[in-house]
Amino acid sequence: MNKILLSAALLGFSSWVVAAPGNIAKGEKLATEGYCYTCHGDKGVAPSRNAPSLAGQSASYTAKILKEYKEGKLKLDNKSLGMQGITEPMTSQDIADISAYYAAQKRAPSNVKGKTPASAAGCVGCHPVSGAPGMGGAAPSLSGMSPGYLNRQLTAFRDGKRGDAMMNGLMSKLTDGQIEEISHYYGGQ
Repeated sequence: MNKILLSAALLGFSSWVVAAPGNIAKGEKLATEGYCYTCHGDKGVAPSRNAPSLAGQSASYTAKILKEYKEGKLKLDNKSLGMQGITEPMTSQDIADISAYYAAQKRAPSNVKGKTPASAAGCVGCHPVSGAPGMGGAAPSLSGMSPGYLNRQLTAFRDGKRGDAMMNGLMSKLTDGQIEEISHYYGGQ
């Protein structure tokens, strides 16, 4: 089983199978034609504090998220509606290609500074402070993510707006202050 399909099975979307390994050159063309750089940067390092950096993210994780947008499963805010519209016409091969392109880009450096706060102690097992994707690519890299972006995502997990049983359970126990502390730790502030 190829690495993308194995990661897809681990991430729980076996009903949605990536047609084939992604083609980096085709992914670059699709990302350029789709104006992905507007929010996610020329090579996947977001210029904005409101969008995630995709450079160096595992292809399986990026494919999972794009699939969730396409299927309307990520409805956090107006940005989510925009992403849903962008992904709607994408085929599974388009998603594999774009995901492969971003996975091949140089990841933003880790923003982590200082000692791990108690509230983030459980995070580092899946989200290494080195900035690498964790759990064999199933957990996203947090490198290059801003505290504000991280805070929005962690709050969405806590409030059940993002569906991931493990993250929902972990975040459900945290206060706004603890989520802010984790966001600032990984965001480097």
